[in-house]
Amino acid sequence: MNNETMFRKIHFIKIYDFNYINTGDIFCSPYIWFYDFFNHYSCISHCLSSIRYEQIDKDDVVIIGGGGILNYNPWFNFNIAINKVLSLCDNVIFWGGGFNCEVKDGKIIPFEPEIDFSRFRLYGIRDYNLENYNYVPCPSCMNPLLKTAYKTNPTKKVGSMLHPLMETKTLPGIENNLSHFNNISKIMRFISQFEVIVTNSYHCALWAMLSNRKVIAPKELLVGNKFRYFEESPSFCDDWENIELLNESIKNAQVHPTFLERSIKHTETFFEKVQKIVSEVIPIPNKAYEAFYNQSVTSEYFWKLEKYK
Repeated sequence: MNNETMFRKIHFIKIYDFNYINTGDIFCSPYIWFYDFFNHYSCISHCLSSIRYEQIDKDDVVIIGGGGILNYNPWFNFNIAINKVLSLCDNVIFWGGGFNCEVKDGKIIPFEPEIDFSRFRLYGIRDYNLENYNYVPCPSCMNPLLKTAYKTNPTKKVGSMLHPLMETKTLPGIENNLSHFNNISKIMRFISQFEVIVTNSYHCALWAMLSNRKVIAPKELLVGNKFRYFEESPSFCDDWENIELLNESIKNAQVHPTFLERSIKHTETFFEKVQKIVSEVIPIPNKAYEAFYNQSVTSEYFWKLEKYK
């Protein structure tokens, strides 16, 4: 190993900071679910809105995702950051992130700047059946707690998981509610208890469907991209604050018993491609250099995956 290759690194870029408590975004990083592989290398985590560009070299590997980060400008235009990374590195991988924007007449509304997906070494977006884009599920489908919830027989009928930053705080006729700004084990335990989950959270809907639960979401969310392009669809309610319409949606909702297995297979296939790229580009380094690169402590260390009880 020469000095040039010894300092090659893997960079993980996603949304995080020390006070960030959106559990879906925290647990959508592939670093968590494929730690046994990535831990052999020198890895650096970056927040998408404050990337340390000077640490990224042309021959490094950069993995961006997941979360709804494409065509999104909450406090900073994420496309600008992604394009800059593409200009700095030849081995950029986009893994399981998705579009987070409005849709009109079945098409994504134009957004500036555009991202040239041909510049990625490899990419897969979480939006299923979106024309001209490669699909791969959110990496959080690898959470082993999903298999546990899948195998657990529900003991209650309906629970709600409402996004605390959205307008709806309670729903008629539903007594059990859990915010998805919560511990991942508590969230999965909650999902496992119920036959039906009513939610306006992307990841809570995803995890509940992967757990073979019926999922109800408000139809108004179809104006955006996130709920429109699930591989399997929730049941959408025209007015979920109308108890009669909500009960009708619950009655007609379906489970998706093969969704979890298919998602895991998709992800494992994508991971094999990632492994190949990393192995071609980066020799396994002397871990004595690890401390030099790990200059930041990321939120993953504060959100340890607890044993499911």
